[in-house]
Amino acid sequence: MEQKTRPRVEIYDQGRGTPYERISLWNLFASLDKEKNPPKSYLEVPKDGMFGIYGLNSLYLASQGRQATLFYDDQDKADLVKKIAELYHLKINLKPYKSSKSLKKIPDNSYDFVWAFNVLSDVPDIEEFLYEMARISRRYVFFTYMNKKNYGYFIHRLHHKKTRRRWDHTDLSYEDLKRADKILATKGFKLENKILLDVPWFPDIGAPIGEVARDLLGKPKPQGTMGESSGLKWDSLPYFDKNKYEKFKKGFAKDFIIEKYFPNFIKKFFAHHIGLLYQKGR
Repeated sequence: MEQKTRPRVEIYDQGRGTPYERISLWNLFASLDKEKNPPKSYLEVPKDGMFGIYGLNSLYLASQGRQATLFYDDQDKADLVKKIAELYHLKINLKPYKSSKSLKKIPDNSYDFVWAFNVLSDVPDIEEFLYEMARISRRYVFFTYMNKKNYGYFIHRLHHKKTRRRWDHTDLSYEDLKRADKILATKGFKLENKILLDVPWFPDIGAPIGEVARDLLGKPKPQGTMGESSGLKWDSLPYFDKNKYEKFKKGFAKDFIIEKYFPNFIKKFFAHHIGLLYQKGR
């Protein structure tokens, strides 16, 4: 049987890792909704940096009544986002991202919340990019980066080296973070919260554990329908119906034990990402 390849545009949210990651991030968004004056408009830049189906995080914000805008780097991905939005009756604004000039066209103070998820490694000039995020935002700037203290980090790096894949994850040094503080301060932003985000019991190794073990041990890939499917398909997602989503979340209750109940000095070895939330005028 001929081995089928995965489509260029992902149509499945696969495994437990990606849905867990979404729930963790969306819990953060939900916590902001509890404020007296919650953010109403969100801009995700320069693209969706999470694995799985493109655009779902901004679509979730749209499902919660927020004005959601997403930059995209691929027209086929944007077309799928439009299909999902139409299917679930959601309204989202899509903008093509070609370079930092795409951000420069946006007027100052255009959005309440400007955010980037694990994509700074794809930005040629991080300092310029952060400055533009701060310029555009009225209230919040939020970005995430990979947690190097995660207990699976070494295996993740080794897997990339073994398979000769480019390391395309956002690693930020202490010096990078200090520069970020200074850049955002020029627009009146101060660090409000450093968040250990996406903290399940399983390691952050960037791929299914069976695939990683097979590649590191040098075993041949199994023949068959590798690209066909598993997981949540784009046209049958539980995310945008309140009752279905709450029921879906309950299936991850045990996975959230560390994130919800453990102290940070333990959580830091399990967190997949670190998020920095900056607020203007605090």
